[in-house]
Amino acid sequence: VQPNLLLTQVKLIKVVLPSDEFQTLTEKIIKFAYSKIEQSKQNYLQAEDLLLSDLGLKDWQPTEETVAVKSFAESFLSCDRLDAEYYQPKYDQVEEVIKNCGFLYHNLGSLIEPIQNGFDYREYTEKGTPYIRVGDVKNGQINFESAVKIPITMADVDKPVGLQVGDILFTRKGSFGNSAVVTELEVNGIISSEIMLVRLTSASKKEVLPEYISLFLNSKFGYLQVERRVHGVAYYSISQPDLANLLIPILPKPQQQNIVEKINSSFSLKLKSKQLLEIAKTGVERAIETDEATARAWINQQLEALGINLSNSN
Repeated sequence: VQPNLLLTQVKLIKVVLPSDEFQTLTEKIIKFAYSKIEQSKQNYLQAEDLLLSDLGLKDWQPTEETVAVKSFAESFLSCDRLDAEYYQPKYDQVEEVIKNCGFLYHNLGSLIEPIQNGFDYREYTEKGTPYIRVGDVKNGQINFESAVKIPITMADVDKPVGLQVGDILFTRKGSFGNSAVVTELEVNGIISSEIMLVRLTSASKKEVLPEYISLFLNSKFGYLQVERRVHGVAYYSISQPDLANLLIPILPKPQQQNIVEKINSSFSLKLKSKQLLEIAKTGVERAIETDEATARAWINQQLEALGINLSNSN
């Protein structure tokens, strides 16, 4: 039975009202936190905009035409697909525009080690190893805190899916097509069977950055290629060979680094927003448990540690 809270019960919740001065301080922190979230979103959009602009693909839009005429040799004999959706003109167009954008391009499979599917486990516990599922990979990041826990470690997993910094996680089922790069925070996690582990080879790391690959996969040019290849009845999924066949255009390394700086700035702002909201919440709790003066002193200490001065913030 799902738990629920009645409206009549909500009315009975007691709310502590601190002084107007303390409420104003808390309001400033929260508003500043939300401004950082908006900046974070804008920086990520700017990273994708920079990616597409550098590739000369910013203004490209797929055709709305849905009819394509193909011979049997051009369809089933060439790719073993008979479903009409696969042959929509927009899918041919997106691959052609990548090939003709003026930059070197590779199949993803030529840049990476063999793709690995994650590990299937269904018993969740309150404590244990974070288990990263499809819903934990979104907006270019891995939400490690939302991951459920499982009572095993990587030593108990009989698949080569131990995470390393720089690995790319790609959702292959359900909400397919989302990717994110593993950081130091997530290396102790275990990925579910609905996620693919994509790892650049030592040679390709000299040519391409994992954050660049992930951002391209999350762009419309990555998504349309994935959308073409997914298949299934109860749910859509993409296979390892199909993922390996995606086309990836390669910008010069300095341009990739500029894009990655935007991505990192976005994630840094998002983290700072999260820290600010935690400071506001904990500050209120301290004011209730002790007194406002003690809480204010703690808040100021935490803001100073983050290098934030609310009086001249923008």
